Amino acid sequence: MCKLLDIPDTGPDQHGALQVLRLPLQAVDVFLLHATEATPDTACLVIALGSLPGDELQGWQQLLDANHALRGSSAPRFARDPQTNEAVLQHAFSLERVTPEELQAKITAMVHTATDWKKRHLGVAS
Repeated sequence: MCKLLDIPDTGPDQHGALQVLRLPLQAVDVFLLHATEATPDTACLVIALGSLPGDELQGWQQLLDANHALRGSSAPRFARDPQTNEAVLQHAFSLERVTPEELQAKITAMVHTATDWKKRHLGVAS
């Protein structure tokens, strides 16, 4: 993963199982997660969106509807962080198949989607 982004390798966590990189881009923190033992070929980009405003059930339904609009096998998905109950935007990808340019494009598209979502639903300006 670090080779793809041309950044220093931070190595796995203290248990040797999860590598986490934080990339702050345009006031959005993008996290790259790699479970080195469980899924050696797959990594995941994650952006925390925060708590849903207003009616929580309606908010989750809107995110599921948004997932339907984000078509394609390489599209990110809205999801719920089971530890915090907050909305996240996530995208799993194959480390063996992605080029540095494709990874950068995925990150850029996710940052744009997250920024747009935060602006529309949370009133947060970038």
